[in-house]
Amino acid sequence: MVEAFVPAPTRFDCNKRTEVRHLDDNGAHILVSRPEPSLQRIHNEQVLIDRTGADRHHVVLRYASPAVLDLMAQVAGLTLEHRFGGWAHEPFDDTTTDHVSCYRIT
Repeated sequence: MVEAFVPAPTRFDCNKRTEVRHLDDNGAHILVSRPEPSLQRIHNEQVLIDRTGADRHHVVLRYASPAVLDLMAQVAGLTLEHRFGGWAHEPFDDTTTDHVSCYRIT
C-alpha cells in the first residue's frame, strides 16, 4: 500500500505558497512552499515560533502523480488492485487530494 498526495500545480501562486498552519497566543506554524516542477519536487520551509524562539526546517518532497506511481509499480512487477481517496475507502475521483493505492505482485 502507498499513501500519497495528488500533486496540484494550481496550489501555487506565482511559483510559491505561504500557509499559516497554526496561530495562537503561544506560537505559530508557518509553511512556505516552492515547487520545482521540472524535477517533480517541492521545497518546504517550516517555521515554528513559540515563546522560546523560532525554529526553521527545510524539507524537500519528491512527488509523483497516481499514473506515474502506477507505472513505477508496473516496472517493479506490481499491479494496481485498488485506489481509494483515504484509509476509510473513500472514492477516488478528480477532486481527491490524497490517495491510498493498493498494489499486488503480478
